[in-house]
Amino acid sequence: MLFNMILPGAVVTARLPAEYQEVEYIQSSGTQYIDTGVKPTANTKVLARVNVLSNPNRNAWLFGSRNANASSRYEVIWISGSSAYRFYYGTSNYTFSGVSSTGELTITTAASGATINGVSVTPAAATISSENTMYIFSCHGGTASNETSYMQLFSFQIYEGNTLVRDFVPCYRKADTVVGLYDLANGVFYSNIGTGTFAKGADVSGSVTPPATGDFAFTYSGNYTDNRVNGIGDVTLNTSGTLTVTGQTVKVKVYILAGGGGGCVDPVAYCGGGGGGGYQTIEVELVPGTYEIVIGTGGTALKGNGTAGNGGNTTAFGVTSTGGKGGYTGSTYGGGAGGTPNGVAGIRSATGDATGGSPNGGSVVDEVPQPGGNGLVRITFS
Repeated sequence: MLFNMILPGAVVTARLPAEYQEVEYIQSSGTQYIDTGVKPTANTKVLARVNVLSNPNRNAWLFGSRNANASSRYEVIWISGSSAYRFYYGTSNYTFSGVSSTGELTITTAASGATINGVSVTPAAATISSENTMYIFSCHGGTASNETSYMQLFSFQIYEGNTLVRDFVPCYRKADTVVGLYDLANGVFYSNIGTGTFAKGADVSGSVTPPATGDFAFTYSGNYTDNRVNGIGDVTLNTSGTLTVTGQTVKVKVYILAGGGGGCVDPVAYCGGGGGGGYQTIEVELVPGTYEIVIGTGGTALKGNGTAGNGGNTTAFGVTSTGGKGGYTGSTYGGGAGGTPNGVAGIRSATGDATGGSPNGGSVVDEVPQPGGNGLVRITFS
């Protein structure tokens, strides 16, 4: 497989009009939100990168739209009672098991499937005919939900089919320092329609000199997903393979996630959730050469007294994140340990259900153990 990053040879000036200053992010304290002006359909796709700062003891929407009677929904929300993120699509909902409640999230939602940090769900076909536009940091159901999110937003794009209809850049208006989002697709500034004001990150430099056209390219022998637009965004390596870089050196961020441990349940419902795979983010200069990428697989689930399978390690660019341990049962039943450096341990339970550790540890649902999720390597081009 081949994917190229083509960068223009000339100096790139600031991508926003002179009246606006781009910043690293905008941040909501729980009362600010943005109306995108887009009513979702079955052809809508969202690509977003956010950092959830905290989740209060209530539900919290990252973005969403719904009819007043909830007959048509397109939402991503943190469900406090379940300690999990869900994608509401149509009249059904789908849980991203094992995704950490806080921290950076890379999100993709579409009718064909939705993903948060490599954890995927596949919604059933549904008619999406919303009477309300999509809000960011909240949900539009005729009025704004008061269950808004506490998060930083780095980027947010909305597609209708293959057409980019919103390409939001965090910024502020220089004349009055009002913070909001500038839409590159339509040349419109969107400000807060809630109360209070958005906080903002540091100013982003307005001029860079990228390498000459065609000077950067690489091939990958494994399976991958390319979510970049005009060379900016993420490429996720989903299976082990060989990465061959040619041409210009490029500095990137790399997220390395190991496989999660499997869940385990014994015949009398002593349950152990699998440990979450270890994860970390590093910065790498992709210089010309060949790199072997090893993606760890998720641990096997077990129904029967014993220990479920451990998740596999993921190694990229000389750095390894270790797999989460499988859950175990019996008289000392418990959750599996999280992988290093940042995996979270699984939860134990005697009720027939147990939560897997984050990011991707196998859970136990109605006495049915789940396997751990596979690892991945996500390369971010900026």
